Amino acid sequence: MIKNIKKQKIIIIFFIVFVLIFLVIFTLLNKESNNLTSFKELQKEMLLASSLSKVIHELQKERGISSGFLASHGKVFQEALIEQRLLTNEALNHLYNNNPNLNMKNLVNKKNLLAKRVRIDILSLSVKESILFYSSLNDILLRRITNIAKVSKIPQITQSILAYSNFLYVKENAGIERAIGTAILSNKNLLHSDKVEFIKLSAMQELYLNKFYTYASEDFFHYYKNMMKFSEFRILSHMRATIINAKSYRDLQITPESWLKSMTIKIDKLKSISNYIEKSISASIQKDYEKSLSKYLFYFFVDITLFILLFLIGIIFIKEIPKERRKRLLLEKYVINSTTDIKGNITYASEAFCKISGFTEEELLGKPHNIVRHPDTPKSTFKEIWKTIQNKKIWTGRIKNLKKDGSTYWVYATIEPLIDKKGNVEGYAAVRIDITQSISLEEKVMREIEKNREKEQAMLHQSKLAQMGEMINMIAHQWRQPLSAISATSGSLSLKSRIGTLDKDTTIKLSNKITGYAQHLSTTIDDFRNFFKENKTKESTTLKEMVVATLNIVQVSLENVNIEIQIEEKSNTQIKTYINEVKQVILNIIKNAEDVLVDKKIIHPKITINIDGTTLTISDNAGGIPENIIEKIFEPYFSTKIQKDGTGLGLYMSKTIIEEHCNGELSVYNSPEGATFVVNLSQEKEESNDK
Repeated sequence: MIKNIKKQKIIIIFFIVFVLIFLVIFTLLNKESNNLTSFKELQKEMLLASSLSKVIHELQKERGISSGFLASHGKVFQEALIEQRLLTNEALNHLYNNNPNLNMKNLVNKKNLLAKRVRIDILSLSVKESILFYSSLNDILLRRITNIAKVSKIPQITQSILAYSNFLYVKENAGIERAIGTAILSNKNLLHSDKVEFIKLSAMQELYLNKFYTYASEDFFHYYKNMMKFSEFRILSHMRATIINAKSYRDLQITPESWLKSMTIKIDKLKSISNYIEKSISASIQKDYEKSLSKYLFYFFVDITLFILLFLIGIIFIKEIPKERRKRLLLEKYVINSTTDIKGNITYASEAFCKISGFTEEELLGKPHNIVRHPDTPKSTFKEIWKTIQNKKIWTGRIKNLKKDGSTYWVYATIEPLIDKKGNVEGYAAVRIDITQSISLEEKVMREIEKNREKEQAMLHQSKLAQMGEMINMIAHQWRQPLSAISATSGSLSLKSRIGTLDKDTTIKLSNKITGYAQHLSTTIDDFRNFFKENKTKESTTLKEMVVATLNIVQVSLENVNIEIQIEEKSNTQIKTYINEVKQVILNIIKNAEDVLVDKKIIHPKITINIDGTTLTISDNAGGIPENIIEKIFEPYFSTKIQKDGTGLGLYMSKTIIEEHCNGELSVYNSPEGATFVVNLSQEKEESNDK
């Protein structure tokens, strides 16, 4: 008896400990759920900020040109104003179409904008009124972007957003300075009030720039410093000093066009910097989102494990406590518990059972237990339950139940037969735990996993489209020479025919040439078509075969820029993999090497390909990847080709293909001559055939 009491106490202690751990993990689970929601909201807000930033940029340019147009009484900038309005309308339409739920009347009212433009066209609006109108529009948009910091709950991201919004104010004040400077130079009348306003704008830029320095990360700060090292800015500083120090218009000696051009160059540089900051923030949000999702999944599966342990402890607890005390000590308020007779009629219902089902104890007692049966539950499930418990065995599993009000709840149930002293079944006991919320969380997790899978497929598709664009250029290179040869041969046939020198042998010879060129063109098309053919199953091949097939595609492009291809083969091994996906990775690495060799204007450009069994190494002699970004090149949307509209997906998808689809490894390091990419497919090894 004493031994049983001690055992019961130990069980209760374990149960309490597990409940406490479960509550702690559940709290962490809710925290990560909130973080995931916050990151999703931040991602939406950053997409909106990108659209708003584009509109602000176009409105800034329209403001500057409008100021010059009004100040010159319509004599200058008329054509530039018409062209700029088209760009502004395009940015506004993009904002309207991509944010249908956004209240645009509180941001940019199209009718009001149209009315102001008409007044500008008929010169019935003053320069100051024009600048004030455009500046007020931009101020509303900028305040909407600034509000994004309130959504963020992550200090580092909040700080980056504050740096971003203050930098946009630097750019906005530079835009107002451009408009006022253009007006001063176009009006041919230097007023003291204009100079005061001009000086004030420079001070405001410095103020917001200092705020930007306060919040900016070291990466943002260095990027800004590197981008602003531009000789044109020294000319701009001289122009600004001339305007400030001039005593009359004759002292200026600056055309409004030159001022507008120099300021536009500066503002375009500021736009590039804000785009870089914007992309960095978005990448940081995505990275934190993935970390939070990993934690969320970990906590979720820990909670499920604790659920199972609690069920097991409950079963042990039922067995250890005498039958007479079981009903009182089975945590009446917290455990969904019931007993039935051998026909399944309820003889006892715990308080927790009544609460979750919505029935009173009087409504449950004497009724069949299927009073809470949900019609969605298959009849086969209940047949299995009865078969198990009637054979004096315990049944456990998840059951969907129906409340009195018609709503649904889920339980994890343990149903055990009650055996009398003679070994006969005298009834059944059921212990259940509410898992409704866990089911909802599980469904939510599965939806998030599916969304991430769809996102990866979309990114893979985007990466393939980018490669197909490059393919079109390479097809043009491949076809140019054969088409020229066909044209020349057909011309020769025509000429010989007209002058009467075309004999049978010459006709056959020239026709065979044309046929050969046509077959070459057909082979080229087959190469490109096979390159993008979907292959859902792994096929046996070698790295050398995949490299040769890829070089057939890109060879002409490399020869056109005088890049030497050097292939070194130590051994060649049969592997089983997704051939076209691996070829796309090889193509992406080679094309990246080609781009950097051309950009850096290497005198003797060379790409070295080394094949060693199941390891492929691709190197170039372009000097290597800067150490401050080499760790980032496999991140999504990170690109060093911003000026060339790089997607930032090529290397990210390459790593995904090799490591997730092909169970291999893709890495990079800097050799003495340049960057070296290593593709290792050893885990896909099928058989060895060293040469």
